Amino acid sequence: MSSFNLQQHEIAVENIHRNLPPSALYEHAILYEKDAHIAENGALVAYSGVKTGRSPKDKRVVKQTPSENDVWWGKVNIPLDTHTFASQANQPNL
Repeated sequence: MSSFNLQQHEIAVENIHRNLPPSALYEHAILYEKDAHIAENGALVAYSGVKTGRSPKDKRVVKQTPSENDVWWGKVNIPLDTHTFASQANQPNL
């Protein structure tokens, strides 16, 4: 396997675990995440604390002519212009 680093993202870590099989992901979660466990059906369950998920106030919808009259705009569906969406889509997710 070729070497892999995250320096271009300014992330410095000692070990990188990349493309692990599901069994290894389960093992890492159980060993290193205090609230992770395996459910009765075999699914991995991990709690992220008090704030789970994304706040509805963080949701943005691109406002476009074909659908703008079909969206309920307001506190939950906050409009985002096409230009801003395009500039954000080209940013790496860190």
